[in-house]
Amino acid sequence: MPSDYESLVKRTQEAFGLPPSKKDIKFYYLDEEQELISINSQFDYDEAINIEDFATLKLTVAGSVQEAREEL
Repeated sequence: MPSDYESLVKRTQEAFGLPPSKKDIKFYYLDEEQELISINSQFDYDEAINIEDFATLKLTVAGSVQEAREEL
């Protein structure tokens, strides 16, 4: 896992062949209460890493909340 949000975005862009100008990438994960949480900033990313069990943190990239729910 990258150590910062911008690196996460960059790696995702590279992995999916997205142009660097595409900044509206959205990441989601399910917390321990099975609530869908979005990651849109460094603050959100830090919180996810600090609160969740890092070994089991599973992020998904989705265009919408509905799509994220279906994937997770």
